[in-house]
Amino acid sequence: MKSACYKSVSIIIPTLNEKDNIKPLFLELKRYIRSKWNVIIVDSNSMDGTREEAQKVGILMGIPVKVINTGKLDLGNSVVKGFGYAKGKILVVMDADLQHHPKFLQQLVNGIEKLNFDIVIASRFVRGSVVEFSAIRKIKSIGLRYIIYLLFPKLFRIKDPAAGFFALKRGVIKGIALKPIGFKILLEILIKRRYKRVLEIPFVFKERVKGETKVNKKQIIKIIKHLLNLFMYNYFYVS
Repeated sequence: MKSACYKSVSIIIPTLNEKDNIKPLFLELKRYIRSKWNVIIVDSNSMDGTREEAQKVGILMGIPVKVINTGKLDLGNSVVKGFGYAKGKILVVMDADLQHHPKFLQQLVNGIEKLNFDIVIASRFVRGSVVEFSAIRKIKSIGLRYIIYLLFPKLFRIKDPAAGFFALKRGVIKGIALKPIGFKILLEILIKRRYKRVLEIPFVFKERVKGETKVNKKQIIKIIKHLLNLFMYNYFYVS
């Protein structure tokens, strides 16, 4: 069966004090984005000039970019805000710190455009992936993964349900009320189930070079709250 045409792509990038990463990120984006693709920076009230830098560098490099100040929203809700501004038929979510490298964008898009999957995940846990971060962080990631499987057994077939780098058809989120807490927006999309086919591709996940990680005790508490909220939703509203 011939797949539908999804050539317009919106790349949604949440930021918080990522000014030093904007130019390196945009240099890589310029290498890999195609015509009819655009970038949406959803910034959580950065105080370091991130928004201004993104606007300036986007113009200098000829990258179609829209910069939005979401106020003091966390990553998940900033992404949801970005969904509202996106015009693409394919929506991509990625971080600004080059842990999610733009060279994998075309593979994500091809999984939808050419193979007709509904969601394509750059997965840290499939064969061929390279994960270059500390042993403690690996343990935390694996631990979260198995907590998710315990709470949501139907997601067991998905190797990385808490991934932050993914693409989806616009229709996957149509009509869904997304109310994330913290970082894990993909998890909520997977649980609320407006999709049939999910593909996971291997990629190289590296530690950030510049800036500071946003994962801290406060974010861990938010993840726990988000999991509990989704568990209640799954128990009462999803058969």
